[in-house]
Amino acid sequence: MDNSKLQKAKASLMIEAPYFGNIASGIDVIDSNSIPTYRYKNSKLYLNSNWANNLSSAELMAILANSAMKKVLHHEDRANKRSSRLWNLATDYAINSMLLQNGFILPLQAPYDMQFEGMYAEEIYNILSNDNNVDEDESDDEQDSEDDNNKLDKKLEKAYLKSLFDKMKKESLLPEGLDRLVPSYFKNQIDWKERLRRYINEFLKSSYRFMPPNSKHLYRGYALPSLYSKTLEIVVAIDVSGSIDDNSLAQFFSELESIMMSFSDYIIDVITCDYKIRSVDRYTTAEPIIRPKIEGGGATDFRAVFEYISRYLDNPKLIIYFTDAQGSFPDNAPEIETLWILNSEAKVPFGEKIVIDG
Repeated sequence: MDNSKLQKAKASLMIEAPYFGNIASGIDVIDSNSIPTYRYKNSKLYLNSNWANNLSSAELMAILANSAMKKVLHHEDRANKRSSRLWNLATDYAINSMLLQNGFILPLQAPYDMQFEGMYAEEIYNILSNDNNVDEDESDDEQDSEDDNNKLDKKLEKAYLKSLFDKMKKESLLPEGLDRLVPSYFKNQIDWKERLRRYINEFLKSSYRFMPPNSKHLYRGYALPSLYSKTLEIVVAIDVSGSIDDNSLAQFFSELESIMMSFSDYIIDVITCDYKIRSVDRYTTAEPIIRPKIEGGGATDFRAVFEYISRYLDNPKLIIYFTDAQGSFPDNAPEIETLWILNSEAKVPFGEKIVIDG
């Protein structure tokens, strides 16, 4: 393809999105007219030059950033015995969703589907593999043997990517949504409070509207719904059993107050519980939290909270449960989305978890 155009796109990516740019600068780009558009394989980006030469610089930057993320994600190593074609498509959907979130402009042919926003490649693959309209059979586009002369040293590559991640994080240059795609890098790296806020913000994006349309997608020739935040309506449960010390309780209530200060419109039901419900309070917009007199100190039974919600609260969508996860869980996962905030590492049978660091 036009080498000057490629180098310009790489230079622009380095300036505008240095995390992607640094990684993309080390990826070899190979002309290949045997594929219709592009393909990342064996640490190389294969481009159909006839197609790529018609791309704008911004679109070419998106393709380079896509390949950079596949390198970060160890895209090929995670394929295992999955269909090569479907796995490549699933990772494209996951990555391109994140690139749009960061303001990239995708070529029209780049795989993107709004239904896959916020999902891991493995989740997307499972959906695609159950879709009878998707053809799984595809031969390899490029055969590229990994002999001793061109095989990447995986240890050195991982060390470089980790070093780059740490540097970009320190300089606040990491792209949005990276923690969802590369969770292993973020373990004990991102403050748990920041992760909690991101989780809540994603939860608020569950409602859509069509007017005004999302301007990011107008160039693709169709209007997608815009996201908007509505009233934050959640349940917060706080474990007041004997295994929770005063320091943990102070952290729990402090973060609850911080959540309420971060959102302008909210309805939050706060439940304290050990083996039974100890207190229930509802807080609405601009209403300061009044910490209840802590009663409890007994064993922990999480079932009491979920039974209370099912019986008395009107179909809430999210519960945030502050606990150490030492207690009796419901036999079946409840329908309400559950986020556990743990004061130490522990297993939970359902939902997502965030461990308080320090």
